[in-house]
Amino acid sequence: MKPAILIQAKRSNLIEREHLGFIVVVDKKENILFQSGDSNNTPIFLRSCAKPLQSLPIITSGAYQEFNFTLEELAICCASHTGSDKHLKAIKNVLNKIKLKEDQLLCGTHEPIDIGARNYLIKHSLKPSNLHNNCSGKHSGMLAVCIKNNWNITNYFDFNHPIQQEITNIIKKYCNVKGNIETSIDGCSAPIHGMPLFKMGVGYLNLFLSNEGMPIKEAFMKNPLLIGGKGRLDSLIIESTQGRLISKTGAEGLCIVINPDEEKALVVKIMDASISARSLVTLECLKQLGWITSKELENETLRDFLDTKIRTHNNTIAGEVQFSFKI
Repeated sequence: MKPAILIQAKRSNLIEREHLGFIVVVDKKENILFQSGDSNNTPIFLRSCAKPLQSLPIITSGAYQEFNFTLEELAICCASHTGSDKHLKAIKNVLNKIKLKEDQLLCGTHEPIDIGARNYLIKHSLKPSNLHNNCSGKHSGMLAVCIKNNWNITNYFDFNHPIQQEITNIIKKYCNVKGNIETSIDGCSAPIHGMPLFKMGVGYLNLFLSNEGMPIKEAFMKNPLLIGGKGRLDSLIIESTQGRLISKTGAEGLCIVINPDEEKALVVKIMDASISARSLVTLECLKQLGWITSKELENETLRDFLDTKIRTHNNTIAGEVQFSFKI
């Protein structure tokens, strides 16, 4: 792998910081239209970018219809949520419909990402629950498929469990991965899959442009804040473009954005997993590609993401972040 320098932070004339990574633009026919950095087709784990694909069995199994799920509930199954009240309500609705409880989620626990939710727990001396895990919606969706098919729900995250075998087949099919596929364990304990970056973009295009994936596409378009949360890059991209672009972020510096009208996908990977660098690079790519307009970038948070000035605490400009790529 040979990642490219994507951005440099300069204070006066000295480089203080660099972020290396990869950018890939691909179409549905797997033509690589642009790339920065040579990944040499090295597999990289999808992390939470896999969630729309992992949620497809909710549709194909008939669980979506069986349990009368709403688009909001489907969205939370695809989400890397921040643990706000709105997110928790949607997850509880899913669990209520399949008649399960939160302690049957095997995702583990972490503090909510949402500051308000975190402060509430601290103020009331409460501990976070499985519901606050950003992957709890995905796990609820997996359980829904298990209930629909009368599968064991105590080991649904095992690699050999029918739901995980089904997900693996879906990922290989939609991402067009031949032969064996790299696997490991994600932070939420569910299996995760690795593939070249361009295959991730292909998988998103094949999913969101398919008839089977149409409910998932609609769930993303109509519920951007459920997909991530307030101030989250993917939610902001979907919201500011009114669903014209579909986006999902993943851990370790990943972001995928698709333009369904052009049938093209953008995949960004920041090697040091910097969240700010991921936001800067992704939005600059969208600008250079002409996928997002100046008006759509007027969102206050997106403007903050795109602020390339390095300032002192007195708001004096001391340097600037510069991009090292041109699409």
